[in-house]
Amino acid sequence: MRLLVDHYLSESASAGVRGVRDLQWIRPVKPGDTLSVRFEVLETDAANERTGNVVNRLTGLVDGEPVIQWTADAVFECRAAVE
Repeated sequence: MRLLVDHYLSESASAGVRGVRDLQWIRPVKPGDTLSVRFEVLETDAANERTGNVVNRLTGLVDGEPVIQWTADAVFECRAAVE
């Protein structure tokens, strides 16, 4: 979660998460493991003029192997359309 907040959410217009589904703890993380995160956007749609819904999948990795994975229903502030 710290990686996600420090390197993604703090730089975005995140307005929160409606829920997390499909949470999988795949294998334990041990002291000394180096973690990385893969973040995939699966779906998007504009809820209204100010916010949009984003379904995303986060995978936590150790040495390229998944250790945790979840799908979240997030809300982000929308940017103005570029013409």
